[in-house]
Amino acid sequence: MTRPARELSDVQLWLSICTLSGSHGEQEFFYNLEYLAGGLGWRFRKRGEPVYDVDLSEYGPTCDCPDFLVRRANTREGCKHIEALRWLGLLPDLGDNDEP
Repeated sequence: MTRPARELSDVQLWLSICTLSGSHGEQEFFYNLEYLAGGLGWRFRKRGEPVYDVDLSEYGPTCDCPDFLVRRANTREGCKHIEALRWLGLLPDLGDNDEP
């Protein structure tokens, strides 16, 4: 018997992101990852913390976390949320041939 395909909205994905920070050492963050309606992005939800959304636009992914807004909004480098989605294959990689 074959199970029916699940809607993506019915799937829960938990994600662990490990970072190395010079002053804080290694840190691990656990997120519940939610697919946003209409395929427009992903929501990172962490217990007791702010919720961050990675949105997909014609100009590339954006995130509303402080790291992206303050340090990376005008660069090609993504925050840990964007980089995690790229690593999982849920966002396209930048590639080396995107810049002239």
